[in-house]
Amino acid sequence: MPSDDPAQFVVPDVLTDSEREIGARKQAMDSVVEEALVEYEEDGDQFCYIEAFQEFLPSFERILAVGKPADALALIEYALELIETNWETINNFHIEMEFLVKDLQNLHHKACQDLKPDPEKLAKHLFEWAAKSKCGAFRNAPKDYASVYGKEGLEVVWNLANRDSIQQSAKKAASKDRSKRDSK
Repeated sequence: MPSDDPAQFVVPDVLTDSEREIGARKQAMDSVVEEALVEYEEDGDQFCYIEAFQEFLPSFERILAVGKPADALALIEYALELIETNWETINNFHIEMEFLVKDLQNLHHKACQDLKPDPEKLAKHLFEWAAKSKCGAFRNAPKDYASVYGKEGLEVVWNLANRDSIQQSAKKAASKDRSKRDSK
C-alpha cells in the first residue's frame, strides 16, 4: 500500500558540491546584474553595469587558479549569456562592453586550455555562439582557439563555415529568382 508520507516523494539531492556552488554563484551574478540594471535604468549610470561584470573577473581567475576550469568555464559562459541577454538594454555603451567581453573571452580561452575539452564539440559550440552573438563573442575563435581546437576542431569550423556559406548562397539565389518572377 502506498505511503501518504510526503517525504517519500521528495527527489533526493543529487547535485554535486561543484554544481551547487555554480548554481549559487549564478544566482549571485543574477542579483548583481539585476541591481546594476535597475541602477542604470533609474540613474542612467552605465558604468555600474560594467563594474558589476568586472567584479566577477577576479572570482573567475581564482576558480581557474585553484584548478577548477570546468567551473570557471560554466560561470564565464553564464556571464557572457547575461551580457547577450541584456545587450539591447545596454546598447548605448557597447564599446566599453566589448572590452569586457574580450576579457571574459580571454578567461574562457585559459579555462579551455586548462580543461582541454573535446576540440570538435568546442569548435561547434563557439561557432554557433559566434553566429548568434549580439556582442561579437567568439567571432575570432578560429584564430584565437586554434591551439585548443587542433586540426580536428579547425576542420569542424571549416565545414560549418562552408555549410553556412552554401546556405547563404542558396538563399540569395532563391531571393533573386523570386525577384525576377515578381517583376514580370
